[in-house]
Amino acid sequence: MCGICGQLRFDHKSVQSETLSTMMSKIARRGPDASGQWAEGKIGFGHQRLSIIDLSKYGAQPMADETLNLVLVFNGTIYNYQSLRFRQRSPTQFENQNQGIGHHDQSHDEGPEK
Repeated sequence: MCGICGQLRFDHKSVQSETLSTMMSKIARRGPDASGQWAEGKIGFGHQRLSIIDLSKYGAQPMADETLNLVLVFNGTIYNYQSLRFRQRSPTQFENQNQGIGHHDQSHDEGPEK
């Protein structure tokens, strides 16, 4: 099981990489295969990766899409990730077998179910 962490600051200060690194060190045992972090302004995310489905670098998190201005970090398994790719309105070329990116694209298009 992977590990995720994050920080949202309400004091108008920026998230520091060192703060994310400290949080990630506390959950490192949950994801020994890789780690990644993203921070911009008052928000930051950290991820400790346990590689199961996609063992390549393309499964690295946090995942950022600069075109859509979105950043995704998650821990979980989407068992029907392959069929979700076919439900998308516009076909996307996937460079990986990572289960999150297909859901990331679709949830941005359709939003969460209510």
